Amino acid sequence: MNSVGRFLTSLAVALMAVSAASAQTYDPATTKVAIVPIINDSADPWQDLKDRQRAEGAKYVLEAFTTRGFVMVNAEEVNKAIANLKIDFNDDEQRSRANLFKIGNECGANLVIFVVIVESKQTTNNTIFTSRTNGYATVKLWLVDAGKQEAILNAVKLQGRSTGSGFVPGRGSERQVV
Repeated sequence: MNSVGRFLTSLAVALMAVSAASAQTYDPATTKVAIVPIINDSADPWQDLKDRQRAEGAKYVLEAFTTRGFVMVNAEEVNKAIANLKIDFNDDEQRSRANLFKIGNECGANLVIFVVIVESKQTTNNTIFTSRTNGYATVKLWLVDAGKQEAILNAVKLQGRSTGSGFVPGRGSERQVV
């Protein structure tokens, strides 16, 4: 993709999560947020692309909360909590609010956010002189208040799209990065 961060889904996910948290009137300076590592369930055959999608999505979610002043729980603490609780988010059955509440309580977070990349695909339309590539991604988003044991967003599905064109056909899958 032209610049990995241009894909709209990651921005939409991050802004929706932050907007939802803000709507609940949380004081960012005293609200601790835990980001569960992003899971990529897309059927995309390129592991490198899936890894970049996860990394870019995590970067945007982190930036969305930190730029608004939220206190972030260290990723190592979140991973330790997940390991201690023996939660495997690669298993669909374990993607639950109850497990997110447990993670928040284990690592002292008020809010816990979890994103799953459900689908990632691209289409390319070529003419003699130009190429137009469209990247699409569908994500599921959870945002919970661990202390109140409430879901702010519960498995909300979002879809984003990015389009680019040029004179020479490029590597279209770059448009799929979250």
